[in-house]
Amino acid sequence: MRLYALAVSHPAHSTRLMLEHKRLEHDVSYLLPGFHPLQLRLAGFRGATVPALKLDGRRVQGSREIARALDALLPDPPLFPADPEARRAVEEAERWGEEELQDFVRRIFHWATANHHGVRRWLGEVVGIPGAGVAGALNLPVARAFARRSRRYG
Repeated sequence: MRLYALAVSHPAHSTRLMLEHKRLEHDVSYLLPGFHPLQLRLAGFRGATVPALKLDGRRVQGSREIARALDALLPDPPLFPADPEARRAVEEAERWGEEELQDFVRRIFHWATANHHGVRRWLGEVVGIPGAGVAGALNLPVARAFARRSRRYG
């Protein structure tokens, strides 16, 4: 099982914690921010976002979809409450986080990377890129493209 993630993605961290909760052996491949859509395509995924999981020959993307696939694969320990009302509340929190909060966070992050070299340098350091300052400077066109795309969805 292989999880494709960005080091700064909270949905990817949540998915990693789901795998740990289920005690499923897995490897994590941290992708390069800005180049991750291409890396995901090369790994056989259709979408451009993380988390993405190769699971028993299938490719599953998105923390909500992955959670359901993991519970189908291994029901115990469960990721969702057994009580229907409690489960609905968890699913509503998931929906809100993905459909409303995540886009807001993504837009702020894209704006920051497009407008502040220090953020791009820090991101390079987080993912372990040698020469993070130079890489941050060179990554400006990619950061600006992601920021423009984020504005389209806002």
